[in-house]
Amino acid sequence: MFSLVVIPTLFLMGLITFERMLQANNATLNYAKGINRIRHLYLEYAPQMQPYFILSSHDDARGILDNMGVARLGWWQGFFSAAFMIAMINSVLAEAL
Repeated sequence: MFSLVVIPTLFLMGLITFERMLQANNATLNYAKGINRIRHLYLEYAPQMQPYFILSSHDDARGILDNMGVARLGWWQGFFSAAFMIAMINSVLAEAL
């Protein structure tokens, strides 16, 4: 009886946590895009400052991911995210049901 209450509750909490993790990741990408745009504006007004910027000023996907340190790691990098870990735990709980 205890398992019939706890496992579905944990599964629901996992689904909610997974969705929230995806929302947080999307927000992080939007903020990184905004920061890159501000950096680009700085370089438009003062191009002589280019040597002092160590990150990209491009707001495309490559520039954003490169600044976050995940552009060159490959497709398998998604398997090491917290959202993937939550999805794996949820799949185990769903199988247990």
